[in-house]
Amino acid sequence: MAPPKLAVNILIGVIVCGFVAIISLVQLRGHGRRGMLGFAPGTCVPGFDASLALCAAVAAFGTYEKEDENRVKVFESLNLTNVKTIFEEESEVLAVVAATARGTGPAVVVAFRGTATDKNINEDLNSREKPFDEMFPGSGRGCGAHARVHFGWSHALGTMKDVLADAIKDAAKDLHGTPRLLITGHSMGAATANLAAAALVMKRDGWDAGQVSGVDVIAVAPPRTGNHYWRDCYASLGLEEHSWQLAYAKDPVPQYPAYNSNEAGGYVSLGQILQLGPENGTAELLPSPLFAKQKPGGNFKYHSRKYYEPALASLHCGSNGNLGEPLSTPPAQCRWSASVGVLG
Repeated sequence: MAPPKLAVNILIGVIVCGFVAIISLVQLRGHGRRGMLGFAPGTCVPGFDASLALCAAVAAFGTYEKEDENRVKVFESLNLTNVKTIFEEESEVLAVVAATARGTGPAVVVAFRGTATDKNINEDLNSREKPFDEMFPGSGRGCGAHARVHFGWSHALGTMKDVLADAIKDAAKDLHGTPRLLITGHSMGAATANLAAAALVMKRDGWDAGQVSGVDVIAVAPPRTGNHYWRDCYASLGLEEHSWQLAYAKDPVPQYPAYNSNEAGGYVSLGQILQLGPENGTAELLPSPLFAKQKPGGNFKYHSRKYYEPALASLHCGSNGNLGEPLSTPPAQCRWSASVGVLG
C-alpha cells in the first residue's frame, strides 16, 4: 500500500491530470476589460510587465496547436522567427524554439507544451522525488543531494538532453549580439520550463546552450516541481529574481502536488506567485508559504487560456510601474529581450 502522502499525491494527480489533458487542448482567446494590478486601486506591482507576460502566455498556449504550420503562425505573430518544433517520441514532450525578429533586440524564446497525451499524463502522475543532480547529471555546479524534484517531469525533460541546447544555439547564431533566453510553458510545460532553466544555467551535461546574457522564466499555471532544498537551489541561481510564476485564483493545478513544508520530501512552490483574478483587472503577489495556505481551487476550467490570457490583458501594467492602455491578444509588440525582474 502506498504511504499516505504518496497516496494523496496520486489521487490528486489522477483527478488533476485527467482534466488537464482535456483543458490544455482548448484553444480559446479573449480580451480583458480595463483594470488594475496591485494591492490598492490604481497601483502596480513593481517590475511586472503584463505585455511581456501575455506574449509568453500566448506562446505557451500556442504550443498546443496540432499542426506545425499553425504553431509557426502563432509564434510569428509574436515578433518571432526561425521557429522550430522539437518533439521527443519517447516522452512525447514538445517544445518550440524561436528567435526574435530583426530590430527587436536579441533573444531566444523556448516554450514547452503542457499535458496533451497519455504519456504526458503518466509523467504527471509519477510524483516521486529524485535528486535534481541525479536527474540532470554533471561534473560542475549542482543543487546538492537534498534538492529533490518531480521524477516524471524531470525524466520527460531529460529526453531533450542535447537536442534542446543545440536548437537554442541554432536559433541564436543569426542574432546580432548576445541573446537573452526566455523560457515559458503552461501547466506541465511550466514545470519543465522551471527545471530546464536550472539545468541550462548550471550547464549540466547536455544542457550547455552557449553564451546568453541571462535566463528568464515566465511560468503559466506552474505545478510544484520539488522540495524546499530545490527551491533554495533555484533561488541561488538567480532564477527566483528572474521568474514570474503566474497562477489564476481558482486554478487547482498550481497547488499540485500536495504542499508539505516540514519534510525534505515535501513539495513547495517556487518564489513568489502572482495570483491573477478572480476578477479581470485584479492580482495579488503571494510568497510561496502564503500561497500554500490557500484552499486549492476546485474548477479545472480556470486552467485554460480562456481565463489566463484575458486576466493578463486586463492588467496592462508596464514595467515602469504605471498603468497603460488595455492590451490586445496578442500584444502589438513583444519585448522578448527585456529582463524579467523581481516583483513587489
